[in-house]
Amino acid sequence: MTRILTALHLSDPSSLKRALTTGISAVMLIIINPFLLKVGLAPLSDGVIASVAGVVAIYVLQSGLKSRAIAGSSHTAHDASSATKPKTPAR
Repeated sequence: MTRILTALHLSDPSSLKRALTTGISAVMLIIINPFLLKVGLAPLSDGVIASVAGVVAIYVLQSGLKSRAIAGSSHTAHDASSATKPKTPAR
């Protein structure tokens, strides 16, 4: 289990959130029409399902880009703070 978490970076809370969002959304989009038919309601059109899937995909991509930007900025800030300061000439 640890190998899977490490390979997919699911130990990071934001990565885990994206993975859960993707998985739960995919399952819900797959089972919604059979459930609606079983209840006796009209199924959703393919366009509606594709639109919802697109919104979920945009959310996941935006969240990933935001996490990468935050990680990059904290990495850059750490590098800048640990850099040696230039010496001033003695007077």
